[in-house]
Amino acid sequence: MILATTSNSTSTYFGLGHVCHKHNKLFTMEHVQECSEIRGCDNIQSYARRLKEQHILEWSSEERLQAITEFALLTIQMKNLESTNQASLVQTQPPAQYIKKKKGPGRPRKKDQVAESCTKLT
Repeated sequence: MILATTSNSTSTYFGLGHVCHKHNKLFTMEHVQECSEIRGCDNIQSYARRLKEQHILEWSSEERLQAITEFALLTIQMKNLESTNQASLVQTQPPAQYIKKKKGPGRPRKKDQVAESCTKLT
């Protein structure tokens, strides 16, 4: 959850995010601050911003504990909102499509190689 919030998401799954049904908005770090359904996560936006600049193990132990506590509280609250149908997971980015590129004819089939070798006169 900590790393997901650095990309402005509340879901640990890539391409998915939570929608607040009360405000009909995606849960971004800004919406976490202003939503009345989330409590006790006042500094989460600053922690997410700081994670982009500095690794969490380089923080002081007290700051690290406070950050982990707030992220755990956010995770619990998001799960509670999901279970009470006040929030749900939605796809925020279209899934990546694999496009096969035609490079060439490929390697010859074994039966073609055998047939070619049997027709040659030696």
